[in-house]
Amino acid sequence: MGAWGTAIFSDDEACDVRREYNVLATYIEDDDWILTKLKEFFEVKEDLNDMDAVFWYALATQQCKYGRLCDEVKENALECIKREYTVHGWYNPKDEKKRQAVLDKLKKQLESEPVPRKKISKPKRERAIWRENDVVAYHLVNIFENEYRKPSDYWFYGKYILLKIVRVDKKPISHIMPELACDEWMYCSVYDWIGDSIPDMDIVKDLNFHPFKYNEYRKEYDYGAYIYSTVINPAYKRKHDTVVIGNDTSGKLPPRLRQNMELCADVIEFLLSKTPKFTPEEIGFFNKNGMP
Repeated sequence: MGAWGTAIFSDDEACDVRREYNVLATYIEDDDWILTKLKEFFEVKEDLNDMDAVFWYALATQQCKYGRLCDEVKENALECIKREYTVHGWYNPKDEKKRQAVLDKLKKQLESEPVPRKKISKPKRERAIWRENDVVAYHLVNIFENEYRKPSDYWFYGKYILLKIVRVDKKPISHIMPELACDEWMYCSVYDWIGDSIPDMDIVKDLNFHPFKYNEYRKEYDYGAYIYSTVINPAYKRKHDTVVIGNDTSGKLPPRLRQNMELCADVIEFLLSKTPKFTPEEIGFFNKNGMP
């Protein structure tokens, strides 16, 4: 846990409080029940202290925002502000003044006329748009432009690679009530193939997997990565012919996949991490022999 700034939510614990409160308040109307569960989960002490002040500030901010400010939350937050909890002890003395200004603003907000009670929208969730073992033809056109190169300057622009969705995991968005809602995370590996058009499904029988990067610590290659549905969304698939060509149930997986899923990258970043050093005349070689 730590803070990276003086704002209310420039703090790990404050962000956790906000997330848990927003999820619970989306599904549950009993404010007292929610407060009890939050205090239990974050192990908030009966006596106010500097450590728990972060909890009260974050919760007061969220409840105030949605017109749900509880008396206990308001009183404790105001008392923490009065005692100047979290104001002192910053590495840069100027940050003490900034933090005090943040808390003064919160105090004014808490003492002002409350807003009408508002409905809290359900949290946005990461959803898996493909199933485990789906083989996806991914069109390499969503490439970021920079001052030195246009997307079309890359030798692989407009080509297709093949992904296999090797695992779909569910992760609860609330630790207090994990049954309420989950994010779905897709993990993919890339086949050692690149081509000009979408191939038939039969091609994967003879393909190996292409490593993402070399792990210097383990002296081995990484083969798995997260792939985000927020990057590869249904609208993107329709526009760029990124389609599922089949479902491979052969059980064929890359080496060490189950121990090696921590890499967080999408396939575009993976390809762009390699310095483009190939001319268009060389592309035919890679169509036959896989990616460099």
